[in-house]
Amino acid sequence: PKARVYGALRGVSSGYNPRTPMGEPDLLLAVDGGGTRTRTAVADLDGHILARGFGGSSNIQNCSLAEVGEALTTAIEGALLQIPGGQWKGEGAAWRSGRIAAACFGLAGVDTKEDETQISGWVRDQAVAGRFSVLNDSELVLACGTPEGVGVALISGTGSICLGRTADGRTCRVGGWGPLTGDEGSGYELAVRALHLVTKTADAR
Repeated sequence: PKARVYGALRGVSSGYNPRTPMGEPDLLLAVDGGGTRTRTAVADLDGHILARGFGGSSNIQNCSLAEVGEALTTAIEGALLQIPGGQWKGEGAAWRSGRIAAACFGLAGVDTKEDETQISGWVRDQAVAGRFSVLNDSELVLACGTPEGVGVALISGTGSICLGRTADGRTCRVGGWGPLTGDEGSGYELAVRALHLVTKTADAR
């Protein structure tokens, strides 16, 4: 539900001030991770985007947890290091300054409670934010693209997935099975079909 996306942000208010003392949370972090790349946005506490970052794939179904962590680190630090007045120098990752008040991680491949637990463990171990949510990236589409988090979300990227939710909270998910058994209409499937056509043409079939 939409509350899962925004739940980590409840009780967080006031504006961005580059002179905020080190350790006082004054930033929000949003992460959208897929099979090809990971995108982040850092905003002030009023939701104004201050910087964006990019990293590699963070799909836990296709990458090891270490690889997911590397992609997340690259994307998050890439955004944080652009913020003026940031106090990022010192030991460890940039976010260890304690300035991230809350974070939401919407990642492709977070399909089960076990997947969520793995990513959540990494976020806690790295001390990214004390308040955070980890969920499938399709939830982001419903939360941001529909007024009440009710409707149908369709993602067709490296992979594909469709998520629907009714007003009474019933949910139906289709796809998201990966390239071997699903991902219909995805970039991967389209590329494979194109390659099949090339080989058939080369064989004059």
